Amino acid sequence: MRKIWKECPCCNQRYQKELRVDLATAFVSYVEGQHPDDQGMLVTALNEKLMSLERMAKKNRCTPQTRQEARDTANKMLSTFEQMKNEEDPLPNRVQHIEPKVYGCLGRIALEEGTKDSLKEALSHYEKSRDLCLVLGLTNEVALAEYNISVAKEECEGVSSMSIEKKVEQLQEVYDMRLKKHGEGSTSTLNAGLCLTRDLIKADRLVEAESLLLYLATVSKQVHGSDHSMTEKIHSEQRRLSRKCKSHSDKQQGNV
Repeated sequence: MRKIWKECPCCNQRYQKELRVDLATAFVSYVEGQHPDDQGMLVTALNEKLMSLERMAKKNRCTPQTRQEARDTANKMLSTFEQMKNEEDPLPNRVQHIEPKVYGCLGRIALEEGTKDSLKEALSHYEKSRDLCLVLGLTNEVALAEYNISVAKEECEGVSSMSIEKKVEQLQEVYDMRLKKHGEGSTSTLNAGLCLTRDLIKADRLVEAESLLLYLATVSKQVHGSDHSMTEKIHSEQRRLSRKCKSHSDKQQGNV
């Protein structure tokens, strides 16, 4: 049933942007009104709303209201988890595995805000996510949590706790894991690949970044279409890389 709130019945693509948020909010309202005692379904609906809000909570289109609504949704999920823990022992695996992702999402939202206090908040959320992953045996997710912790520490302290090559190595591990688990066309996999290209660029591994971006763009266009937000993000990164490569070439020619 949850699929009808997430995907178009004609093209089977996930809804995007404001429409995705509106439908996720309607899904939560439906569950609270029609299935008030089904906490598992409530978690599913809240998770869809949180994921949709997080996508909106980016610097280029974020409002304080969107960010706060995302935080409120995440905190409601954490409160629901606590209620379920008091009533069910143990929690279903599906629900257990969502909890560290909620902390990861809170970390990303706080990191986007970029204030001194929010950066400390982000670090705390990422550490909770990692600790839960370790307890639950989600070894494939630990690498991502450790990477996020290093990014938050760098933002907080101004000093990187991890070399760029180590960051590339960890993101490569995350990308390979998602590729194996979700397939090449999954937005989760594509997003991991996009993050990897950004650190490849920082490491001046421009040829590798260009090759991976071309692959990601081709896959995203074939699976999701040219107008999909993921395809647009990849194309934007390709343009940024093109400018960097031109600048790099100009500097080399100037040194000749």
